[in-house]
Amino acid sequence: GAPFASLEALAPTLAPIFADELCKTYLPWAKANSKAAERGDKDVSASVEGGTFEQSTQNYAAAAYDSVRKALGSAMEDEALKTFLKDAGCARFFG
Repeated sequence: GAPFASLEALAPTLAPIFADELCKTYLPWAKANSKAAERGDKDVSASVEGGTFEQSTQNYAAAAYDSVRKALGSAMEDEALKTFLKDAGCARFFG
């Protein structure tokens, strides 16, 4: 594939998206949804930005989140990635 920009080069634009959007809205829901799917729950409830978000459990989204979590498992040896996720407040969703 083509060369990719480094995480260091992308961090100034990616960090706010991760910190302000992913870590506050999507990832809390994705983690709760994954756990609900694992338990076989029909519905999921997640704390999102100080409120409660409820909906039916999304099994495909749970599988996708689990795949990303597993892929990041081996990539977390990369100090730049570990630091980026920690600084953005997202590391807790992938541990």
